[in-house]
Amino acid sequence: MRRFCICSRYAIYAIAFTLFSFAVIPTQAQTEAGTTPPNSTLPAASTDNTGLHRASSACEARDYKPDGTVTNSEHFHRFASYVFNWQTIAGPAVATSLSQWLTSHKGYGSDPDAWGYHFGNNLAGNVTGKFFSRYAGPAIFHQDDAYQPLGSGYSNGARISHILHHLLVTDSADHTHSVFNVSAIPSSAINTASENLYEPHALRTASDNLAGFGENLAGFVARDAYAEYHCAIRKLLPGHHHDDASAPTNQ
Repeated sequence: MRRFCICSRYAIYAIAFTLFSFAVIPTQAQTEAGTTPPNSTLPAASTDNTGLHRASSACEARDYKPDGTVTNSEHFHRFASYVFNWQTIAGPAVATSLSQWLTSHKGYGSDPDAWGYHFGNNLAGNVTGKFFSRYAGPAIFHQDDAYQPLGSGYSNGARISHILHHLLVTDSADHTHSVFNVSAIPSSAINTASENLYEPHALRTASDNLAGFGENLAGFVARDAYAEYHCAIRKLLPGHHHDDASAPTNQ
């Protein structure tokens, strides 16, 4: 049963990743590897102090703002905006329902009360994860946790590589140099360890902690992937008019 639970958990990830891939990489967004479209079809991307390129449209650059220093109050504002969001409730609710449905709920049971207990733990893990990655880590180590999209002017291979690169490297808070990203691997490890304070004893094994660490890290990558491709996703929505105007830059 335990092996089945673990396999079910990763089956969910595989299905979600496959659906995400088909959703965010429409045919019209494909470009030749290592090339960018002509200047006549896409505004040229600018470069910030770290040598990385900014996204080429206002939509793609909406979250990452490389001008100025990210202060502690800005870190807290970001954390609050991520917590007081419908996804904070919806994400744990969906994860809990799938886990209970697929019987991968070791330590919780299968009665209605177990769903509430399971949901409460998933919700706590969601909030603490955002606290470590969106506020505590970046504020203490003076870095900008926001993901900087490359944008549609780059090949999908380059964009995926950029997403994975953010697991290790991000901008300093003043955007003058690159630093090790404490919001990714370290924060995921700390959040996984903190979950042992309230998870059922049956879930506090080394293998379960390793799986939990993988889940937290996968969530970080998924958020960056959405930031990179959310404009392409929005283009697929009926009635949506995408604005490809160039993102403002400061000289």
